[in-house]
Amino acid sequence: MDSCWRTYFTSDEMKEIRNYQKPQLKPLPVELTEYLDKFRDKHDIEKLIDVHMHNRFHPSQVDLHWAEKTIGDILDLYFYHYEIDGKTEADLVHRLWGFIEKCYDESKFYVISGEKVCVSSSNRINECRSVPGVTPLSRKKTGTKVDILIKHVDDDFGIGEAGLNGGTVSTKYVTEAGLKLPKSLKDVIWNLLKKPTKDIQSFCIPGFIIHGTELTVKLMDVPSGNICRLHTLGPMPFPRTPETFYKDFIPLVTLVWQCKTLLKETLGALNTDNSVFIPTIDDPVPTSIIPSCIPSPKKRKVSDTSTD
Repeated sequence: MDSCWRTYFTSDEMKEIRNYQKPQLKPLPVELTEYLDKFRDKHDIEKLIDVHMHNRFHPSQVDLHWAEKTIGDILDLYFYHYEIDGKTEADLVHRLWGFIEKCYDESKFYVISGEKVCVSSSNRINECRSVPGVTPLSRKKTGTKVDILIKHVDDDFGIGEAGLNGGTVSTKYVTEAGLKLPKSLKDVIWNLLKKPTKDIQSFCIPGFIIHGTELTVKLMDVPSGNICRLHTLGPMPFPRTPETFYKDFIPLVTLVWQCKTLLKETLGALNTDNSVFIPTIDDPVPTSIIPSCIPSPKKRKVSDTSTD
């Protein structure tokens, strides 16, 4: 929660806001925890590789297989002395953070990366377009472009933004983590809640902020049925050396797996809900049960001339 709210709420009230019907982050499966624990106290590249080589899993063991492949990719970075400096944003997303996308390989979701338009955002921005009459038909506006999209069929279910460096106090990070990503997450929930459903409290949508070698996770839910709440987890560092592999990798793999689990529960709540919308004269189209985002103000052009 942003620090500005401390002016309006007491510490007890802020704690209540955070904890009221909060998302339940499930612990890792026992077999996955046992596998990861094999890397505890291993701070040498050869010892890490030895543990990895002696523990391989069939693709049908989806979580174990995903973790094993992820660890193998990271150990390759160590062994071949992969240099992070000088790499592009796309390089880091692919080489360091590719395990986020691969986590969803076994699920009903799929991940798209590389400056893609968020359909939920586009739907919100163009919701009021209509046939020309007194005023001409406005041009269709492009929705917010994001670096990572998690989708199911045609619907957005998760968002990700990526940057190179600058830390959590850089302008890019503050803007994307504090404004762009939260607005995109609300667009996603707003769009999903056009579908008839009663189990609103089970909805939770993840957002990922990749900033060079750090990952921050944002979780947005609707605890009371009309207002969205945003949780911030992190930032968490990428394990850049064998010495810090275990203590840095475990939080990352845990939270990414938990985000997938939350999305599965959200999709399950949508698919198993028997609520039906039947259009009527008074209510001809389905509408979201939460209000949409406030439109962003238009950017003003800055004059090149200066006055003394």
